[in-house]
Amino acid sequence: MLLFFTVSVLVSDVDKALKSLLQNNPGIWCGGESIKKYPQGLPTGFDALDNILPTHGWPTNALIEVLLPRWGIGELQLLLPVIVAMSQHPKWVAWISPPFVPYAPALVYAGVDIEHLVVIPKEESKAESLWAMEKILRNKSCGIAMSWPQKINDKAMRRLQLAAEEGGSLGFVFRDYQVVSSPAALRISLSIINHQLQVTLLKARGASRGQSILLDLPIL
Repeated sequence: MLLFFTVSVLVSDVDKALKSLLQNNPGIWCGGESIKKYPQGLPTGFDALDNILPTHGWPTNALIEVLLPRWGIGELQLLLPVIVAMSQHPKWVAWISPPFVPYAPALVYAGVDIEHLVVIPKEESKAESLWAMEKILRNKSCGIAMSWPQKINDKAMRRLQLAAEEGGSLGFVFRDYQVVSSPAALRISLSIINHQLQVTLLKARGASRGQSILLDLPIL
């Protein structure tokens, strides 16, 4: 009888600890549970996109992977509203190894405060670029860090995800369609259909994958 009571107490303690972990960790989602516990995200500037994201916006403290067939199909226009908001907050917006030099006059016209932009050219080595991305994401004054890595493995992606969580920042990694999976909190793919940008959810905590929407983008 005493042995049964002791085992019951131990099981009860484990259950309480597990329940506490599941309820208090925003990075864990259980199938069938409400996603209301997730904090409100940052508005994307596109109502249709906000409606399919479980946080009703870009998830905060997270790394987002954007898959696309080539650079320049509208990925920057997609991020433009949150870039404008962050730069005016003000928070730093970092561009790490961009394929093209950001065009300052167009950014100013769109409302971006370029005094809060940091650009690290792609001439930097792969290791230096990833190091810079991680350090910037951990910095509390960083709003957004965007990176265009030539190659990056899952271990590096996990480090960037942890850095974003620690710094309370938002990271975007742009990659090509060949990437099958990654530790990023949110994964989306982009494509052009009839002059509109199609956004497809590949992975999102608390949302059904495969949802797609079409967006009309602002001219940048």
